[in-house]
Amino acid sequence: MIQINRVSVGRVSGDNAAVVPSTPLLSRFANDPEMRDIVALFVSEVPERLREFRDAWGASDLRRVRTLAHQIKGAAGGYGYPEVSTAASELELAAGAADATTGSARTAFENFTAVLARVVIAG
Repeated sequence: MIQINRVSVGRVSGDNAAVVPSTPLLSRFANDPEMRDIVALFVSEVPERLREFRDAWGASDLRRVRTLAHQIKGAAGGYGYPEVSTAASELELAAGAADATTGSARTAFENFTAVLARVVIAG
């Protein structure tokens, strides 16, 4: 059985946006019984993390967006979600090099949140 977070997933909007499939993103450790509990904890925190990112973005607080992206970049890889790490790295760089009105920062933000929203755990 797969438990899916109840968050929005799907197409990313924006001028230069890529389309992110809305398929569930399963941890590379999904079949590892020793990792199940800590991966489940990471997944349970995804809705709150998305809220934090959206709040920071809405407030045009790119410093906070960059900090949050940096934090999740390392954590996601450790929990078996390298796709999240890659998207977080791109967001961290874009947020550090631009303001919230630029297309590249917006695209990186929308791509990251769409990827993070796909995170699920087998259970």
